[in-house]
Amino acid sequence: MTDFDNDKLNENVQNYFSVLMESLYARIQGNGEEEDSLLDYLDKIWNNFTPEEIEIINKIIKEFKND
Repeated sequence: MTDFDNDKLNENVQNYFSVLMESLYARIQGNGEEEDSLLDYLDKIWNNFTPEEIEIINKIIKEFKND
């Protein structure tokens, strides 16, 4: 994998968690419409992830749950 591939992979994973955090913030603020919109977006980008990106995201989530 090239540095460009690694940078793109990192960017995609970071974007996923950024949008996830925004959706959680919308939930905390009671903004259901914004939360739903962001969750729909997460579904769309999830479908475009590579298996490697999905594996990384799942590992991060698993580690977070174990803490």
